[in-house]
Amino acid sequence: MKRCVLGLSLCCLFAGCAWRTQIERGVVSTSAIDFGKRYEVDTSKKISGADRAHGVWLIPLGSPDADLAVQKTLADANKKSARKIVGIANTEVKFRLLWLYLYSQRWYSVEGNPIYEAK
Repeated sequence: MKRCVLGLSLCCLFAGCAWRTQIERGVVSTSAIDFGKRYEVDTSKKISGADRAHGVWLIPLGSPDADLAVQKTLADANKKSARKIVGIANTEVKFRLLWLYLYSQRWYSVEGNPIYEAK
């Protein structure tokens, strides 16, 4: 019984999760938005995406990038949409960390409403 409790305690000690909100309620885009043009924000739809990097023990195997997470979100959303999405409004960009003893994962997640070019 003591071994079981000790083993569980060690597993809890070497496992963790954390997240931090980087941007909340902003407009995000990877290209220059011409604010002289008209755009439409669809508040009924949400688009999301992420950029992930893995690690083994204490050695990171890459580095997540918030800009790349936005690019991936826009690219995936444009594949599924009939209209061109130029940015994301009401955006939340979060940094998250998951660490399970020998494995770790860090990522930026992006979520928000699509901004379309006006017809």
